[in-house]
Formats: sequence, C-alpha cells, structure tokens
Amino acid sequence: QETPPVTAVPRHPPPGGGLFFCPGVGDFNKSFTFPALTGPGAFCIIMTACHITTTCHKRRETVPTATFFRLPEEKRGRLIDACWAELAQVRFTDVSINRIITAAHIPRGSFYQYFDDKDDLIRYLLEDMRQYFITLLRDILVEAKGDLFALPLTAYDRFISQRGDTDPMLALFIQLVTLNKGLDLQNFIGAPQSFPGGRQSFLPDPLWEVVDPALLRHSGREYAEQVFHLACAVLAFAIVETLRDPSQSPRVRELAKERVDLLRYGGAAAGYKEELT
Repeated sequence: QETPPVTAVPRHPPPGGGLFFCPGVGDFNKSFTFPALTGPGAFCIIMTACHITTTCHKRRETVPTATFFRLPEEKRGRLIDACWAELAQVRFTDVSINRIITAAHIPRGSFYQYFDDKDDLIRYLLEDMRQYFITLLRDILVEAKGDLFALPLTAYDRFISQRGDTDPMLALFIQLVTLNKGLDLQNFIGAPQSFPGGRQSFLPDPLWEVVDPALLRHSGREYAEQVFHLACAVLAFAIVETLRDPSQSPRVRELAKERVDLLRYGGAAAGYKEELT
C-alpha cells in the first residue's frame, strides 16, 4: 500500500532556535490513513514514539556545520522543509539528495557544506523530533507537578484533539516508522542511556528531573522508570485505538482513565495483597 505524500509547510521554530517541522494538521490528517495501525505492530510503533525520548547521552553528535546556521532563515527553512518532505515519502535508505536539493532550489555542493551525508541529515532531523517529544512530555509533568500518573491522559489529549486530529509530529513519526519497517532506528537515534552495570534507562534525564518521587510508592529512579513505561503503554493503546476509529475517542479515553487508576491504585483487593506479603 502506497503511503500518501506529505506536503511541507512553513515551520514555526520554537524558542531556542530549534528547527521543528510541523505539517499542517488538517492537510496531513486528510491524506494520511495510518496503514500500519491495523495489526499487532501498531502498539510497537506508538511505544517507539513514546520511548524515542530515551535515547540520551550515547547519540552520535550530528550538529550541522556553522555554515548551515548562517544561512538566511528563509533558505534554511526551505532546505529543512524539502528534507522532511523527502523523508515522509521514502525509506531512509532511498532518500535522494538530488530530490532534496531540487525541491529546495540549492546547488548540490551547498548541501555538503551543511551536512556530511544524508545519514547525518536524518540524524539531525530525528534529534529535532526527539526534542519535540521530550519537551511535550516534560511540560506535561511540570504542569502536573511531577505526577507520572497524570502523563497518559494529558498526553493523549495533546496528541489527539477533540476534533480527532493527530498531533502533526506524532503523525509524521508514525509515517516514518511505517515507511522504514524493519530498519533499526537506533542506528540513527542512538541506544538508550546506560548506567553503571549495563542497566538501561527508559526515563530520560529531562523527565526524571521534574518527576516528584514522593508521589510514588518507592522514590528511586528505577521504580519511576517502571511507572513511566507502564504509563506509556496506557497512552500507546489509547492512541492506537483512537486512530483505528476516531469516533470511539470518548470511550477510549474513559478506558485509559480506568487503566491509569489501575496503575495508580493497583487492582488487587487489600486482603489479597496482605496474603502475598
């Protein structure tokens, strides 16, 4: 099944000078039918989006050259838009620099003044995407005063609007994963952060910094990571079910609320828990 093309539109750079690309919500959702969200792989796709935030510290540095940042804003934006439009239509392995420079109206030699190669470009764009998800989840945790249990429902409301529109960056990420089935994305975004002893962290530092451990049964980071992982699972199932049938969004949200309550309070009766201790 062919994946419909995505029309690039001007981005709105966030404070701090990042280069986030956000396709128009309306246009994107009209053309994209989420073909990958109909099988058992759907959950894995959304969980990958949730956990793209965990690739910290061990990533290869992919900062473009200083020449890139000296470009006029209009020309730099035109190049990034052309890059995202290409990535949204073909597999990473089939990305064409020729198509990108043609769409961006720049000479081929200029491209290599900005990036070493197309892999360097892909890593740079995925890093922007990673920062988008981290910023969104961190803002939610700050608003919730560090309550991890508030994350699934609030993130669901951010990712899925009341009109049924999907957050454009999440939609774009699903598009990329759909196109690149079987490709090891960690080759581009890096491995999860590791601690001494080989243990991997699935709760990135920017989120852990704003978690209130006093709200958890145990205050250690490892315990918070488990809660974060389960919270992401609740969020992932809710997103998948909504994208399959947007009309069921209210029911799906209620089910997600029940699952959050189950995560927060547990599902066993008090007497049963006493028997296990």
